[in-house]
Amino acid sequence: MATWIVHLRLAENLLQRIEGLDVAQFAIGNIAPDSGIPDENWAKFTPPLEVTHFSAPAEAAWKIADLEFYRRHLAGVPANDAARFSFLLGYFFHLVTDNLWRVKFVHPTKARFAAQFEADPRFDREVKRDWYGLDFAYVRAHPHSLFWRVFLQCEYIDDYLDFLPVEAVRQRIDYIKTFYQRTDAKVEEWYVQRPCLYLSETEMDEFVGDTTQRLYDVYAYLKSGMAGVENLTSALELPLDNKRLCGLGAPLACGEFSRQHSKGSLSRGECWMIKPEVVRQTDEVTILGRVFGTPLVVKGKTWLPITQWAAWGIMAWWAGRRKPARSWPERLGVGALTMPILLGSEWCHNLAHAAAAKWVGKPMDALRVMWGMPLVVYYELDDTTVTPRQHVARALGGPVFNALFFMVAWVLRRFTRPGSAARDAADVAVGTNAFLCTMSLLPIPGIDGGPILKWTLVGRGCTPAQADQTVQKVNGAVGAGLAAASAVAFKRRRHFWGALLAMFGALALGIAFGLIREKK
Repeated sequence: MATWIVHLRLAENLLQRIEGLDVAQFAIGNIAPDSGIPDENWAKFTPPLEVTHFSAPAEAAWKIADLEFYRRHLAGVPANDAARFSFLLGYFFHLVTDNLWRVKFVHPTKARFAAQFEADPRFDREVKRDWYGLDFAYVRAHPHSLFWRVFLQCEYIDDYLDFLPVEAVRQRIDYIKTFYQRTDAKVEEWYVQRPCLYLSETEMDEFVGDTTQRLYDVYAYLKSGMAGVENLTSALELPLDNKRLCGLGAPLACGEFSRQHSKGSLSRGECWMIKPEVVRQTDEVTILGRVFGTPLVVKGKTWLPITQWAAWGIMAWWAGRRKPARSWPERLGVGALTMPILLGSEWCHNLAHAAAAKWVGKPMDALRVMWGMPLVVYYELDDTTVTPRQHVARALGGPVFNALFFMVAWVLRRFTRPGSAARDAADVAVGTNAFLCTMSLLPIPGIDGGPILKWTLVGRGCTPAQADQTVQKVNGAVGAGLAAASAVAFKRRRHFWGALLAMFGALALGIAFGLIREKK
């Protein structure tokens, strides 16, 4: 039902989230249900679709009984039998995906073009020209996708299903390999040069993203051993809500498509504030260039370096407070020396995030310069094409840089004379980078520690919605700890640190009680 490249795109996404799978066999399994040998008109298949796709009884809500396949062939297969388990899991995912594709595209298309379907019973072939045209566009635009890297080298040898002949699977694999490498005039005219009236690229991309999450939710549910699959037809009927699958006990939140239900995942009370977007995809911006593959953008006049001027004044005041005997020219000179170190540490922190993002192959969407300072931009925080490990690596880039620079500055400080401008510069470097490294690792959404905790949990089997709720609970304890530390700082007359800790504590508590959210 869904196209072959859609199935392989889903397989590629899920391979990034489910560890231990045999990549080649998982890819083949995601194609295998379409392995009936066709007649000359491609109208009848051997084995028939009713067998390979586990057709459900007529009265069932879903066309395909994917859970029947699960009960007969997948349940009980050990994951350490990697090749068999991977093939059967891919087969199961194919069946679930076809049920979703039918609901998402087939039924709405038939309703929208009812007159055309009534006039021509074979009108579905016209519709599928768009489907497979988008497949061709995708494989040509993504030369490093699973199709090119893995599927073209795949071979099916073992017989995992008694109703599916090995030769049928081999024939279908060979056909798909050849089909998507074609560049002849017939393919170009029939599939590629299409207006996409019946399915757009955006709709297909959204389906792949949403279905990736849905299939992973199903996988996590079944892996947990939860009851409730015995009398159901499809995995799409599973009670995925309110089930505890995460090691820390957060409930799984998933619905028709998971993204639709994440909207309320952080709610204990009325939300007072949602973190403002740094820049929207629809905003008019000026691209200054690229840094580590990331566009460096400005919007209007908000690039003006107001932060630098303000920081220069603050650092000049600090230089005089530190050494009152300094004249104003000396104070301004020390401010001019320490301001770039102070703000440069933050700039390098964000540039290190950009470098880490490029290193893992998932660059930032943008780096916006606002009032002279950089702001990281990710349009989709729960991007399903980014693995949990990649999310964590991107978030660690900044703190790792600050930790390394802190150590360098600490060593260099030993070679400076107390009371000198060089010692002031070294102290600013040590203090700023110690602060950035420490505070950025707090598990608060919006700073580095929040995504690190969240995606570490996802990597252990939680869904993003589960992990969000766990992070929310953790922020309650973090907020209480910061509030206590703030009180101690104020008691010791460290008013700056007291205010700073109080601000972070209020932020953490606001998140814990659902008053502040990172996203809608």
